[in-house]
Amino acid sequence: MSSTIWKGRLAEAETMTCLIAQGYEPYLPVFGNGPCDLVAIHPTYRQVIRIEVKFTSSQRRPSRWDVSLKQTRPNRTGVVTKMFNSFQCDVLAVYVEPLDRVLYFDASSLEGRNSMVVKDDPERYLVPILEQG
Repeated sequence: MSSTIWKGRLAEAETMTCLIAQGYEPYLPVFGNGPCDLVAIHPTYRQVIRIEVKFTSSQRRPSRWDVSLKQTRPNRTGVVTKMFNSFQCDVLAVYVEPLDRVLYFDASSLEGRNSMVVKDDPERYLVPILEQG
């Protein structure tokens, strides 16, 4: 398994752990090429959230982390790069590995971006539909 796949699976596992702690039931797609990485359902509130998950361990400056939002996939004619598509998910979850923390972002504010910088300020990233865990 490549390190990129391993990091992605680690980020998904950490995100699912946080979601479970917040009362959500997380689900993974049966096949790997779904429009989002996870779907979480809150049984009490009957809320369904589509979640894209990213991993970062790349520190730009103290308390600032680089996050790649683009998806690069090989196809028959070469490599295809897609920018972040907020129509396929409601929330972006970023697992910051050195902090061992998952931060949530409103996906609609990231449409078309290929990267972002995350600051170590969890209150800044509160998403109304998810509480920080």
